[in-house]
Amino acid sequence: MARAFLEGRILSVGEDAAELAVELFNAAGRKRTLKTDVLIAAMAIRAKAEYVTMKSADFEPLVRLGLSLFPLPG
Repeated sequence: MARAFLEGRILSVGEDAAELAVELFNAAGRKRTLKTDVLIAAMAIRAKAEYVTMKSADFEPLVRLGLSLFPLPG
């Protein structure tokens, strides 16, 4: 059901996204709390996608680095 909803838009983490995640991590101040978030952000940036989240505060430091964020109320 989830795959049908996503209509084949599931992306694999490639080397370019991993390298971007490292760059984002360093540029955002190397905070441990961002370890997973930078990979999510890198994937969204590489896909030229807007990232939708209820935890927008967690991703705010990554907006200035290229992440397009669509915050949901929550």
